[in-house]
Amino acid sequence: MKTTRPRTSEAFSFTQRVKQIIKKIPRGKVATYGQIAAYAGNPRAARQVVWILNSSSRKDKLPWHRVINRNGKISLKANHGYEIQKVMLRKEGVKFDKNDMIDFERYLWTSHFQVGTGFSLREHGLNAVAILKYGGTGILPVIICLRNLALLT
Repeated sequence: MKTTRPRTSEAFSFTQRVKQIIKKIPRGKVATYGQIAAYAGNPRAARQVVWILNSSSRKDKLPWHRVINRNGKISLKANHGYEIQKVMLRKEGVKFDKNDMIDFERYLWTSHFQVGTGFSLREHGLNAVAILKYGGTGILPVIICLRNLALLT
């Protein structure tokens, strides 16, 4: 008898989860590389998110310009995409301060996730809960793995 893998987010690879999450970032909002990595199940994989964006943005039509660093700044260098990303964000209504920083309290996408509150990562195929909190330089996701998410519902 042939068995098939379930077509749920549980079967998605980290890369697939990252792409799915990036596609959910709405116009006029931004997310950080680390935030996306945490939502996808690996809070230490911010650089992998960079690689996924670099290799898949055009092919998968990802809104790459909505992903910034944890300091609220564009990571791309001048003449290497920085200006394009800034223009694209401005067209969506995102404002920059005099230091070219984006205000996380106003523009950070958290969807149904709120800073200081826990949320289930079940929709991303993980048996975990995450809590977002402010760190010294930005938003820090804290992941708490659980054996039974049924305790939360």
